[in-house]
Amino acid sequence: MVEKGIVSWDRIFYISAGLVVLGLLLSFFSKTLSFITWIILISLWTEIPGFINENLIEINLSEFFFVLLAIHFGGFWIGLLGIVYTAMLPVFSRMWKPSLAIKGSVAFAIAIGTAPFFYYNVYNQNLLWTLYTYTGILFGIIAILSIFLTTGQFFQEVKLLAIALPLAYLTNLIYVFALENWAIGMFLPTPHFPGLYKIIIILCMAGIGAYIYFNKKK
Repeated sequence: MVEKGIVSWDRIFYISAGLVVLGLLLSFFSKTLSFITWIILISLWTEIPGFINENLIEINLSEFFFVLLAIHFGGFWIGLLGIVYTAMLPVFSRMWKPSLAIKGSVAFAIAIGTAPFFYYNVYNQNLLWTLYTYTGILFGIIAILSIFLTTGQFFQEVKLLAIALPLAYLTNLIYVFALENWAIGMFLPTPHFPGLYKIIIILCMAGIGAYIYFNKKK
């Protein structure tokens, strides 16, 4: 697969294929870890608009899903997972600068880690307000880290945050309104990623793989 522009499509494909295989294998040992793997895959795919244009970073569903994961599996462990997830984003796109990914991973871990506290103890299990608070903490920490760690990039990153922040609050509202019941349904009564979704994903990956293979043959 040929990498075009700023996005590494080959890495997205191969990492996605690896997550599909991992999700299938883990289903024999841990339904929970398998479920989390499938959620990470879906989250990664929703990052693609932000891989193409930095102003679209907040369109992703990863934050929506990670907050739900933290609420159900614990903020500490999902926060650690969030560090790895965010730190890996520059691998897929040059739009993600390593410095922003490092600051983002720290902020992401803290914001995700505190999400269950706000969800259960402050907002009486209100997902929208939990996401709003998560977003405020995330952006606040990134801004503070930018001041002290990457002063030269501060104004550039503030400009990016000024665009991303209102978009984040808008997408939070849309996603909760449109997807909350559907998403929570995958967590209750026990975490389960529907078999139909797995089949669709596997068929999509197989189709893309076949396309790549035959194009290389030509």
